[in-house]
Formats: sequence, structure tokens, C-alpha cells
Amino acid sequence: MEHRDRISSLILLVFSFLVCVASYRLPVGIGSWHDPGPGFFPFWAGVIMGVLSFVAYLKALRIKGEDIGPWYSREKWKKVFWILVIIMAYAFVLERAGFVVSTFLLLFVLFRAVEGQRWGLAVGGSLAVAVLAYGIFDRWLKLQLPKGFWGF
Repeated sequence: MEHRDRISSLILLVFSFLVCVASYRLPVGIGSWHDPGPGFFPFWAGVIMGVLSFVAYLKALRIKGEDIGPWYSREKWKKVFWILVIIMAYAFVLERAGFVVSTFLLLFVLFRAVEGQRWGLAVGGSLAVAVLAYGIFDRWLKLQLPKGFWGF
């Protein structure tokens, strides 16, 4: 397992370096703490990701574990496939059904069908997250969310 951790952390380290370089090369640049430019957030996100990747690499060097077998089993690939299908369906339904309804349905299907959670947890968790997200993005931040045919 530590071999895979080393490889993935090095890939993320290279990616974070590329993010930092690309954000630094933007026409306006990264700006400063008091006057941030368009590259400010991606640059510092790349720096943080690079530091965390380097720490993960060092941790993988120190830990000696046994190999856990194939990277992903057939069962996990099926689950990944179904999650992608469900998210694509969410993208198609979002405008028609609205944010709250489609987000509730997305989370319910993910909780219940994909993860096998109990009915109460699937319904309650889906409803809580959909309503909370609606409250944050629509009411508090005043962002435009798809209303759907129900008007919310």
C-alpha cells in the first residue's frame, strides 16, 4: 500500500506545482494579501496541496505495510460507474426539478442505493443537506439556484 501512496502523493505534488506555476503566470498575477489577484486562491491552494502531498509522501516512506491486492475490485468499479451515472442524471434533472428536489433525490439515491443506508438516515440526511444547502446558497448568499416547476 505504501507504494501506491508514494506514487499518488508524487503525482499530486507535480499537479500542485503546475497549479502554482499556471496561477502565477496569469496576466494580473497572484496579487498580494491586501489586493489579491485572480491567481491568488489557486496559487495558495496549490501551495497547501503541495505541502500536504509532500507530508503524505514522507509518511508513506516511513510506513511499511502489506500489499492489499488490486487497486480496485470489480465491485468498487461498479459502484464508481453507478455514481457517475447518478451524477449525470442529476445534471439533467437539476433545471427541470429544481435544486432542492433534485439534490434531495441525488443524495437519497446515493445514501440508499449506493451505500445501503437505512431509510430514516437516507431520507433525513438527504432532506437536511438539501434544505441546508438551499438556505446557505439561495437565502444567505443570494445565489440563483434552479427553481424547477415547483418554484423552490
